[in-house]
This record gives sequence, C-alpha cells and structure tokens, in this order.
Amino acid sequence: MKKNVYIIIALLSIIFSVGCDEERVVTANTHDERVPEVTALSASIDSSISTPSKFILRLLWGYDTLRYPIAPNIKNWEVYRVVASDTLTYKFQLQKFVQIPFYADSSISIQPAGRDSVVVLYRIIPIGNVVENIQFTGKPSDILRVVIHKK
Repeated sequence: MKKNVYIIIALLSIIFSVGCDEERVVTANTHDERVPEVTALSASIDSSISTPSKFILRLLWGYDTLRYPIAPNIKNWEVYRVVASDTLTYKFQLQKFVQIPFYADSSISIQPAGRDSVVVLYRIIPIGNVVENIQFTGKPSDILRVVIHKK
C-alpha cells in the first residue's frame, strides 16, 4: 500500500514539474461571415391560382442587407425539402438552385390528395461565389415546418 502511494506521489510530482504548454491563441475561422445568413424564412400557401385542390407554397427569405449592402457573396440559394411521412427518418433532398430569395413549390408530393394534411420541411443554404478557386457555403437556415391542410 505504501509503495502505491509513493508511486502516485512520484507521478504527480513529474506531471507538475513538467508543467503545461504555453496558452495558445485560438484564431477565428476565416470562412465565417463570408456568405450572408438566411433570415426571416417564411412560407405562405396560395390555393387561388390553380384548382381548389392544388396548392402553391411560396417560400420567402432574406439576408442582412445592411451588412452586405452592395455585392453580397451569393451565387445562389439551395432549397432543400422533405415531405414528412410516418417514419421518423427524414432526408432532405435538393430541390433547386435559385438566384433570388424566393421559391414557389407546387410539386405533386406536397398535395394532400389522399390525406387530410401534409407536413413539409424546408431548409435553405446560401452558396457563395467562386473567389480564387474557393467557394464558401453559408450557414443553413433553421428548418421551416409547414402543414398543408386539404380543402
């Protein structure tokens, strides 16, 4: 027992005598804030344009125009969608690259044909321009959950 105590004391004295490395300065990521973040993602459902049983879902979003007033580093926006089913595993699928912060979705998969309602999840990812052979991807938006009820 005494031998174990001496070994522990010896190991602790070695650890404390060696000491720690100098404090390292953590530098910020160089890619942060190179592409504007998605803000104010919202959806509206319009059934007046087509037949009463078909819907057009319009997504609108923006970015901080005060921070990026003149040429924001945006090549396009990736719109991802998943139609929620009975399973708990969701896989977002790329829908479209859009140039302006607007997307209209009238896909047959979001039409509640045989069901009372459909739950659709959306996510937007900003994609930056290619500058010096580097293309930055922005922070994904929060997930927008939209419930479409059958009329």
